[in-house]
Amino acid sequence: MTPIWACGLECGGTAYSGEGHWDTPSGSSIDTVTVRSGLRSLRANPTAGQGWALTAALTGSLRWVGRIYIRFTTLPDADTILVWLAGTAPNSPCVFFKVSDSKIYAAIANNGAAAALGATGATVTTGIWYRVDFDFNINTAGADFCDVQVDGTALGQATGTGLSITPSNAFFGAYGDQPDPTVTADVYFDDIILSNTAADYPIGAGHILSYIPNADGTHNIAGANDFERTLTGTDITNATTDAWTLIDERPLPTTAVDFINGIAPPNATDYVEWQYEDSVEADAPRAVFALFICHDAGGAGSNNTTVTLREHGGGTTANIFTGTANNGATLTSHRAIFATVPGTADAWTTTEFNALRSRFLVADASPDPYIDAIMLEAEFPDAVAAAANPPYRNPMVHLLPQ
Repeated sequence: MTPIWACGLECGGTAYSGEGHWDTPSGSSIDTVTVRSGLRSLRANPTAGQGWALTAALTGSLRWVGRIYIRFTTLPDADTILVWLAGTAPNSPCVFFKVSDSKIYAAIANNGAAAALGATGATVTTGIWYRVDFDFNINTAGADFCDVQVDGTALGQATGTGLSITPSNAFFGAYGDQPDPTVTADVYFDDIILSNTAADYPIGAGHILSYIPNADGTHNIAGANDFERTLTGTDITNATTDAWTLIDERPLPTTAVDFINGIAPPNATDYVEWQYEDSVEADAPRAVFALFICHDAGGAGSNNTTVTLREHGGGTTANIFTGTANNGATLTSHRAIFATVPGTADAWTTTEFNALRSRFLVADASPDPYIDAIMLEAEFPDAVAAAANPPYRNPMVHLLPQ
């Protein structure tokens, strides 16, 4: 599998500037009660309106493969588009709910006209998590194609006029079919993963859990006034063992609370290092998504920083981010996805996942760069695919939510 984006909503679904993860939602919220795995899900519950959330801009592609879990508390009262691409007025391959027979279909939405549906759908009801795999195949000069599976059963393929552009966002929510986009519904989404690789369809059963820092690694700090806690002036030294407590928010923060200040390390090779919670899942992850939040002191300067993901046992490293970032007090996000062990082409193992560490390095501390929080979201195959899809919780990681 070669994913480009994944989320179990453990991050909190907040939109940040920078490389981004989510964009600004409309009529949707994060829920902590009705969840499939972990602690959070996405809820869209419009009343005579629309509710949706969308990914931040990704690399544009004409092929979008994905998996999402969907649960209805109240079935939509009108034909409704649940997953789609491009603009807020859907005009693309999509996952579609038809009100007259309470079925999910593969469809091609056509902005301003009714969607073109595949020949067969899957009946859905309330109170059940349904696994929905989809394959959106876009032809900007002709007909688009849409394939959908519900709990592993293929639906009829849909084809029709759809997108004439290359999309870079995916939408999840409840949006009424054209020409009237309003709908009343209450629907939840969880364990979402996206790929641009046709061969990944169907992605199949899986769940996404979050992992945050829980211990310091081995710091490499040359001297005083290199890295500091928040803005207290208290140094982080090679002997520090609790720097991780400054960056362990779950969900990720919306305002600056505490952070590591890369004030003035004399060498670009100096770093603060931390490690993460271990997995207790039965299987190794299939992909690991890293997301960190940062800001800085503002003012002139290049503020050149690097945050790495390192498999400590094997010593292989890849960057989550490296480069210049100068955004002042605005919380900014940077993200990276690792389909293999950082710095290698090797498939993940549980041992390698549990050996992960990260480093915060500063090549230019003008203005001072701050790292506020960091989270890994890991996608695992389901050990058992049950009809009702009960929640898959990690008892150690999620025992004491923050």
